[in-house]
Amino acid sequence: MPCFVFFYNNKTISGGWKKSETNDNILLSSIEDKPLKINKERIILELNLTKVYSREQFEKVFQDGQALDLEDLWEVLNEYSGSFTLHDLAGLKFGQYSEENLLSLAFSLCLDEIYFTKSKGLFQARSRDGVIQKKIEVAKKNSDRLLAQKFSEWLETDDPTFPELSPESIAKLVSFAYDEDFKDSFVDKIKSCLSIKSETLRNRLQKALLRKKMVTPWTNLPLLKAQLPESGVSPNIKTLEIASVDQIETRNTDEIVTVDSPDTVDIDDAFSFRETESGYELKLYIANVAGQIEFDRELIQKLQRKPVSVYMPDKTIHMLESEKALKHFSLFEGARRSVCVVRTNFEKNFKLVSYDIVFDTVVISKNLTYDQFNELGKSKFSKLFELGKSLKDQRLSQGALEVTKNEVNVTVKVPEPGIKEHPVIEIKRYEKTPAHQLIEELMIFANFLVAKTLVQNDLSAIFRTQAIVDKGSLREILQIENHNVRNFRLRSVLGRSTYSATPEMHEGLGLPYYTQATSPIRRFFDVITQYQLVSLINNYQPYASDEISKIIASTTPFLEICQNVQRESKRYYILKYLELNNIKQLNGIIVGKTPNGYVCEVPDYELFCYVAESRLIPLGNSVSLRVDHIDPFKLSIFTRLS
Repeated sequence: MPCFVFFYNNKTISGGWKKSETNDNILLSSIEDKPLKINKERIILELNLTKVYSREQFEKVFQDGQALDLEDLWEVLNEYSGSFTLHDLAGLKFGQYSEENLLSLAFSLCLDEIYFTKSKGLFQARSRDGVIQKKIEVAKKNSDRLLAQKFSEWLETDDPTFPELSPESIAKLVSFAYDEDFKDSFVDKIKSCLSIKSETLRNRLQKALLRKKMVTPWTNLPLLKAQLPESGVSPNIKTLEIASVDQIETRNTDEIVTVDSPDTVDIDDAFSFRETESGYELKLYIANVAGQIEFDRELIQKLQRKPVSVYMPDKTIHMLESEKALKHFSLFEGARRSVCVVRTNFEKNFKLVSYDIVFDTVVISKNLTYDQFNELGKSKFSKLFELGKSLKDQRLSQGALEVTKNEVNVTVKVPEPGIKEHPVIEIKRYEKTPAHQLIEELMIFANFLVAKTLVQNDLSAIFRTQAIVDKGSLREILQIENHNVRNFRLRSVLGRSTYSATPEMHEGLGLPYYTQATSPIRRFFDVITQYQLVSLINNYQPYASDEISKIIASTTPFLEICQNVQRESKRYYILKYLELNNIKQLNGIIVGKTPNGYVCEVPDYELFCYVAESRLIPLGNSVSLRVDHIDPFKLSIFTRLS
């Protein structure tokens, strides 16, 4: 007598004709007449029949089984806790039944996910709650299957839009397409529903993204993977009582100067400096963002998801909506602006005598570039440069570590629409000028005084902390003559800079506490810290320590995404430049030793490479590197010693 066997094949149900069996296994022949060998543990039901059915006959009974409604049968049995055989259920369902009815019911029961559980030829009705839960699961599974099918069809079209998928899901698919190590449950669900291998899906996806022009040879892949929103957050601006220009000029005769790169538009800090009878007066001006926007939960949530402006070689994504931010906050030459002012007075020997923090309205006198300021520093601002050096020397005497690195500017010039020329990548190595170093030192000084003010007034803020994790190696490292090796080693003893609602030592800067408040147009944490100052001066309700801690915890993941995009975009276009220009030789410096080779710094391109090498090479030696392989998509470069 022929026997048809239903069994589990992974998570699906399959069937075949029984040919032979052993103690553990059973040999089957599928409907397509292919041999199958399965473990008996996978069997659901063995059904003895009077004849062998053809494939066409099976299709007929299978379709009849799919059309059967099991709900009425389940309603009869759901109050019982016992198990029932196929014949029991067929008797209840059909009364007088044929073999075809029996086989159709077997298909229906074995494929059913909602009403009955099944095990070794026995079927049991689920509880009412169990049926409800299973209906939800099946609906979700069917929805996933439908989405996967739509996705499969979308891969074959030229249309880039897919409204059923969220930007986060698109980002995951792009990451999967260009990263073999990427793992995600959403992608796994798509693969499972389509019964497709990873490599097959990856190849289809890469071709589709190129065909749809969602990805081109010039696409910023780190940005595309992250799916950062490109529109800035648009806060509601308060109407402030801003003094007229005449009023400002009568009380403020300072020449207020900004110093930035030529292409900077979000200018959020400035200074004025003059010599007095007893010493020097330095004022540091910060755009008053916190005092001019209406804080509410919705704004905070938006800023937490976009907590910094992201600067990339091909574009800038501003934290604040650009036009509004520039109009109300940016310190343009001739503009009348509300600012936070850190006012300081020094003796002739550059010893700090006094300081305070106020909010005021000023007119910006001049926007200078770093090159212009360097020239003025030789005459007009020579004493300010001396003050900056004194501030830095004081920090160094307090244990600050001066860690420098070789940096390059990377720009991607995209042609106007309609022009066929490819975008051009430009890479220029630059050294920090005295002007860069001075402005950096003035901002560190301002941030320290803001932190000190908040601490003295017992106000919480978003403080930055950093510890030296290996003080035992520090003295030895500081004696290393080669600055590339010394800087590389210094990074290894400095712990990661972190954020905290309570002030702690920032050992890297040599300061007892430190915050960031000088870039509120570009950094959300600076806005929060500035708000604490506003609350201090205007008697607003400040954020409590636990509220600050929650803001830090909620914002940090998004901050890390933005920082990764900025860093990876730069590396991506550097590697793209090397690849497009077919650069096969690089000049490097050996800066570190690994168990099987060396870490090599490539200063011209701001890169670090691992080099496998068994020969003994002194640290600090200059070497020539042969480029074996570059993969911008994976941000990887493989080199060896020439």
